[in-house]
Amino acid sequence: LYGANAFAGVINIVTKISLPKLADRVQGTALETAVAGGNLDLLEGHVTGAFLQGGTEGSVSISGYSGRTPILLNGDAEHRVDRLHANVRRGGFTGSVLHTEHKNGSFPFDTTTTLVASHKTDVVDLRYERQVGETTLRGSATYNHYRGTVCGVCHNNQTGPPDDALTFDLAGERESDQRLRLALRADRSLTDTQDLTAGFEALSDHIERDVIVQPGADQTMASGGIYLQHQWRLPARLK
Repeated sequence: LYGANAFAGVINIVTKISLPKLADRVQGTALETAVAGGNLDLLEGHVTGAFLQGGTEGSVSISGYSGRTPILLNGDAEHRVDRLHANVRRGGFTGSVLHTEHKNGSFPFDTTTTLVASHKTDVVDLRYERQVGETTLRGSATYNHYRGTVCGVCHNNQTGPPDDALTFDLAGERESDQRLRLALRADRSLTDTQDLTAGFEALSDHIERDVIVQPGADQTMASGGIYLQHQWRLPARLK
């Protein structure tokens, strides 16, 4: 730091131990919490804990929100959200989990009042990266799972036709949507101006619900494929 008004600076640390080995010796924990309130009955808070131990780092966060959400032309609706998020990283591996629960209160809609809607969502994300010689290998897997009220709680909240042939309580119906994505990728620099990329991706979607279903619609859809890309770049002197 230099000068009477200096308030920032740069510190350069040179160690005799390489950074990966040094990270294995660093450890610690941290905890943070906060609570906030406001108009429209707003109440929000979170608690977050983090750790670093032997080259492994991670965190866990719990948060919640409740209040009244203004909806244009429909007045206020009660709204509540609860979340749990955790992640961990070690070396080239990264993993995270997110669980969310939503609840939306009823509000005037057209000439009726909507039903209370609620749903839960889970997301699991796994990633891995490794350098093998001059090739970078990457892999990822993501899983999404939605479980909640069907959309008819708004546009068919009186459980009228055609849903009345299947249920007398549309608010009690639940749907389940699941999506799984897998991806593998390899990147390699051939020269200063050429790169080669190859990969594979696969995706699967599955939906389960008993009401609001198009006749003959598939509940499961899957796709996948492989790709190969050869990229040329202009030399720096020609740019």
